[in-house]
Amino acid sequence: MSPSGRGVVLAVSLAACAAGPAEPGPGREVEVAGGASASVDGLVVRFAEVINDSRCPVDVQCVSEGDATVAFGLQAGGGEETLVALHTRDEPREGVLGSYRVALEGLRPRPVTSRSIPLEEYVATLRVRRAD
Repeated sequence: MSPSGRGVVLAVSLAACAAGPAEPGPGREVEVAGGASASVDGLVVRFAEVINDSRCPVDVQCVSEGDATVAFGLQAGGGEETLVALHTRDEPREGVLGSYRVALEGLRPRPVTSRSIPLEEYVATLRVRRAD
């Protein structure tokens, strides 16, 4: 990429930040912190808990990447909340509620051996889209 191309990307990114956080639409990624919620086109996604995090710690060399299981509360149109458990590596990585599909794309931070991670420090990256 040319230096002038990088400037265009930076300018677009800065303009988006200046406008404030946008509410993502279906088919887009959203980040949700542990214990928090996000609203996406009528769907509320709540990061309820990390059920298990057996991913390889950053300060260890592992043979396997490992997996984390995360519970999310999904609520559409003011209805009752439904809990789904999604995985970072194993199945299921995607949950369905009504006309919505929610996929767990990533979870950070990665574990470390020296301490446990409080729920509030986790951030899940989700892809939300309409089910066909």
